[in-house]
Amino acid sequence: MAPETAKKGVKTMATKEERRWRYGLCSYKAGEAMLNRQGRQGNRLIQAHVGGRLQWEAGEGPVQYRVILCSPGKKQGEIKAAETLVENAQTKGWQCVGLQGDAHIFMAPMGAGPIFTSPAAELEFSIRNSLRRVQLFSLIASLLWVWLLALLLPNFLWRNLVASNLALLAPPLLLFLIGSTLWQVLSLQLFIRKGRRATSAGGDIPAPAAQQAGARGRAGNLVAILLLAVAIIGIVLTCKCLRNKRALR
Repeated sequence: MAPETAKKGVKTMATKEERRWRYGLCSYKAGEAMLNRQGRQGNRLIQAHVGGRLQWEAGEGPVQYRVILCSPGKKQGEIKAAETLVENAQTKGWQCVGLQGDAHIFMAPMGAGPIFTSPAAELEFSIRNSLRRVQLFSLIASLLWVWLLALLLPNFLWRNLVASNLALLAPPLLLFLIGSTLWQVLSLQLFIRKGRRATSAGGDIPAPAAQQAGARGRAGNLVAILLLAVAIIGIVLTCKCLRNKRALR
């Protein structure tokens, strides 16, 4: 970054990877490390847009960032937990500068103390107010997909309801959804176990390598796009099939 840019206070020239939040619940600490790389250069995060786009501005000196998981939620208990987190951080010199899903992004001068008394306390707060909730919802979703697949399979096997192209896509899509939700549950459980092991030994919450975390984010986006494309193709083919049947009548 040129000195003139820093003096004028305009947006910095962050790299492509640093212009977007691509980190999930198991890799949010890699996102924190990315933010701190920008903070050491004096860059301020001024806005985190919906969809993950990060907007930066050059500052006078270095700053530090901390990312803490807490569901913003709509229930009274969830709202209260998020408000308490922000208020507690403010009393210790931290400002909440962005929100990406459950990830609250805080910024403070380099001399500010930690928000929580220890990494273990921070991890337990995130488990209680974010990770366990997502785990439960993912488990419920996987059971619902299993139940729906169990209802559909007899129709496919015994009633020969495969005339619809969209129906042909249903079993593999349901199997994929079951696998992805169960993988989410297991990944979160593994992250919690690793985090507790690391913090109980006096270390910080573990963060995956930046390349690994970025690859996970891109893979998730690609899978979502492919699922959407397959669904659209199936709907189009089904509509054509129905039109052909009506034309033959």
